[in-house]
Amino acid sequence: MKTVVKIALSIVLGCTVLIVGCAALIGSAADDVQEESDRTAITQQQYREIRRGATRSEVEAALGEPASADEWSTEIDGLDEPVGSTCVYYGRKGELLPAYQFCFDVTTGELESKSSF
Repeated sequence: MKTVVKIALSIVLGCTVLIVGCAALIGSAADDVQEESDRTAITQQQYREIRRGATRSEVEAALGEPASADEWSTEIDGLDEPVGSTCVYYGRKGELLPAYQFCFDVTTGELESKSSF
């Protein structure tokens, strides 16, 4: 009977070590992901300080490199210039997903809108 108890305890101990080790690895990976996310993240105060009319280079000088960017434009009959926007996205400090959007007019290059979500 003592052998069965020793084997059972060994199995429980081995599973416990395995679970704790996996949790430590996952926790470490999550910290790395959060650290990378925070590299391109801003605070609510930084978001509020950016005003319409600022250029993209002014925004990036104030906030740093964005997490991502999108651009869309279209030609409309009767207009000499394309219509569209270039948008950049920043994360919110302490969160993983982008939460702030700044969109610039493609013709003037000025900030035309910003959103927080």
